[in-house]
Amino acid sequence: MHKRIWAAMACGFVAALAVPAIATAQTYPARPVRMIVPYAPGGVTDVYGRMTAHEMEKTLGHSIVVENRAGGGGALGTGLAAKAVPDGYTVVVASAGPLIILPTLQKDLSYDPYKELIPIGQVFDSTLLLSVRTDSKIGTLRELVEAAKARPGKLTYSHPGTGSQTQLYVELFKSVAGIDLTSVPYKGELPAFTDFIAGRIDVTTGSYGTVLPYVKNGTVKVLAQFGDTRSPVLPDVPTAKEAGFPGAAAGAWLGMNAPTGTPAAAIGKLSEALVSAMKNREIREKLNETAYTAVGSTPEAYGEFLKAEQAKWVPLLRKLDLKME
Repeated sequence: MHKRIWAAMACGFVAALAVPAIATAQTYPARPVRMIVPYAPGGVTDVYGRMTAHEMEKTLGHSIVVENRAGGGGALGTGLAAKAVPDGYTVVVASAGPLIILPTLQKDLSYDPYKELIPIGQVFDSTLLLSVRTDSKIGTLRELVEAAKARPGKLTYSHPGTGSQTQLYVELFKSVAGIDLTSVPYKGELPAFTDFIAGRIDVTTGSYGTVLPYVKNGTVKVLAQFGDTRSPVLPDVPTAKEAGFPGAAAGAWLGMNAPTGTPAAAIGKLSEALVSAMKNREIREKLNETAYTAVGSTPEAYGEFLKAEQAKWVPLLRKLDLKME
């Protein structure tokens, strides 16, 4: 008799636990969702984060309030999201910097992305370009490798700061190609590119938006794209993989995460909204114009993607032993 009573009570307890989850699934969201963008207004993360938020609102049936919380290379806003109440009403637009690079290089971060954030989905994927000036004798990626091997450490490359994804792309390529290029850090992509154009730097990386105007006016020659496939913006420029360096393939990306403990029902609704947003033709065309590719993956696929990114970059970061400025 006692066993039957305990069994009945246990069943009732389990059923009671399930009620909040069911209620969440049926009523979420009941108010606006806060989307933290951990960078200043006007940048790529902010622009595409807001565009995505606007389209997600159509599926959610509630507004998404975008909040810019810049600082610490993305650490400030990401940390705020990680510490937020995990009720489904706070998400953060995430990238490799605050999710992978900073946690590896800085031991005093206020958050642990591996424990305090969970995936919602990947927003887009992109890549960077490796370029020389048109007056350079180097015309292909192979020729750059030959020149670097002939003069180890003599050729320079600029990038927008120690630990930036831009620097890591080149360092990954250096490791794969077995060459030595001297790193010259700047405070931002524009000054790094300006000195390159002025002839003070031999090689540089840069986003499509920065590089394309100079390609069109004949100042810059792009040697390779670091992505897995060629961009339709520069269909004649080979990828590093096509040039014989498959291990150097890497891409920039943007994702969306929530605090650990966020109800599965809320994650499901947010994921559904994100996937739907990335299928929007206008968004896809807008992204393609600037050489970004809409993704809109599930939480599971995005989680696997993050594991692969960690496996690629963390060993390299530890090997380089970079010191953040």
